Amino acid sequence: MSRLDAKSQGKFNTDVETSKVLDVLTDYGKGQGDWLDYYHLDEENSQYDPIFDEPVGAGRVFTLTQMPAIHVHLIYGANQYGDFGMYYNDEIAASISYRLFEQAGMTEADIRDGRYERDRVVYKEKVFRITTLNIQGQIQRREIIVGLEGSQLKPDELVGDVAFAKYAQKNDTSN
Repeated sequence: MSRLDAKSQGKFNTDVETSKVLDVLTDYGKGQGDWLDYYHLDEENSQYDPIFDEPVGAGRVFTLTQMPAIHVHLIYGANQYGDFGMYYNDEIAASISYRLFEQAGMTEADIRDGRYERDRVVYKEKVFRITTLNIQGQIQRREIIVGLEGSQLKPDELVGDVAFAKYAQKNDTSN
């Protein structure tokens, strides 16, 4: 008599189960999840100052991808006293299926090499700088979940970026 899980091939092997987990997360992200407007910086076509990181010439060029997320959590920041008065920063945290992340044109190399550091995300009419992008879950060395964290950019920080001109003109005084 043999154990049911002793066979490497069969209905309930780990590859099949891992693929089913990815299928469910992908379907959930597309059907019931939320959406992020993900702006990936096109390094080749962008022109910006290497020291001050401000747009010059053609400015920063972004490619827009609608990225389905399993869950997006918007964290409203409290007012903090800074050098120039009261200032608040909202934060964002999102969980994305790795398969949906790949379908949006991103790769594990983008995460590992930090190619996301100049990317932007728009959610609920607010622009966020991506601060962290990492693999949050693996099954059998296969990536399952990608975590995204970001910090809100204020309208004065968006001046000169053509892709975000409509957000730079907003008079954002509310939280």
